[in-house]
Amino acid sequence: MLISVLKKESFRGEYSIYIEKYLYLFVDCDHIYTGSTYDLQPVKIHKDNPHLIIDKRSDGSFSVSTNVKELQRGEKSSFFYKKNSETDYSVFTPSQFEYKTYKKILAQEIYPAEAEPYLIKLITAIGGKTEIHSNMIAELDSMKKIDISPCITLRIVPDKNYSFFNDCLCTSFRKYAICSRKR
Repeated sequence: MLISVLKKESFRGEYSIYIEKYLYLFVDCDHIYTGSTYDLQPVKIHKDNPHLIIDKRSDGSFSVSTNVKELQRGEKSSFFYKKNSETDYSVFTPSQFEYKTYKKILAQEIYPAEAEPYLIKLITAIGGKTEIHSNMIAELDSMKKIDISPCITLRIVPDKNYSFFNDCLCTSFRKYAICSRKR
């Protein structure tokens, strides 16, 4: 499958990929490099989450945007990417729920101050289904809070290629916690 996404650039054995179509296939791959044959730099391609940004402005109105500009323009694709630097890329794969929700919310860039109670209800309703960044912290203090006992489990397993697989499980529900297990 890797052969089908690579394009030979020259007779020297250098290859490139059509980024707009195949970059998502290389998420978390640690064998991607850029540069010339003698000056290779590792490239980090990682998955990132799209999020809504709701900012309360000084006049009381609210601006609404997202970290994925293509979603703001209403584009639809199996994935989007952002080039953070020459050696760092973020790949976004929005869910159907996020496409639908973002399209409705982002249809208007500025909401009047009177929309504040509705925005708070919206954040409360979709908060667990998509990531939201907002400076409305004081207004969100009225949200219901639940005290929980967090649990973090780290699993390190050796690989046959002289490396390790790392897994981290974070849970807030006691019945699913496996951190009390000893080996």
